[in-house]
Amino acid sequence: MDNIGNKGYGNDGSDDSRTQANGNERSINETSPELIQVVVNQTNMLATAFQLLQNRNNPAGATNVQVPTVQQQCKLSEFLKTGPPTFAMAVDPMEANDWLRTVEKKLGVIQCTDQERVGFATHQLVGPASEWWDSYEASRPEGHTITWNEFSSVFRRSHVPAGMITLRKREFRYLKQGDLTVTEYRHEFYRLAHYAPEDVETDEDKQEKFLQRSKDD
Repeated sequence: MDNIGNKGYGNDGSDDSRTQANGNERSINETSPELIQVVVNQTNMLATAFQLLQNRNNPAGATNVQVPTVQQQCKLSEFLKTGPPTFAMAVDPMEANDWLRTVEKKLGVIQCTDQERVGFATHQLVGPASEWWDSYEASRPEGHTITWNEFSSVFRRSHVPAGMITLRKREFRYLKQGDLTVTEYRHEFYRLAHYAPEDVETDEDKQEKFLQRSKDD
């Protein structure tokens, strides 16, 4: 009788199933806190990107501060996946302009509102640049919405000296292929053209000026 009982109990797999289930449950319980913390951290990070803008759009003492929507959080997540660089300060002033151009291109990958563009871009400001932005926001009137044009304008004015822009414009206007290869010439042409947008407002303008300054001419 004992042998029969042991045989029936040991070989029906019930103990093994329960052991495996308990092991899986322990595994889930062990990893759940880590997963929860990741979700919490991500949510906090996404919320921070909008916090200052939301506070600026609500009168002092208001209690109806909006929480970032799921859609906004998803958009920020998509933006961060593109690997946007952060910006603190630049030894070469043109690095600031390059940062803005890079972020602007990455923002073009996702569909977002003008205010979201500002929020996502300023999310990447760190250190001195973040402190500068906080100060600028605090100087705006209550309820004022900062547009992308305003942000890009004040960013360049604060981090890219006007004299440097003027210098780059002059370099573009006197640029010729000379001893440069076609690839090198094209790279320099488009790099400097960004600083003189009024000279190349259309694709036809760019093509004309590019050909005029090529080695064949």
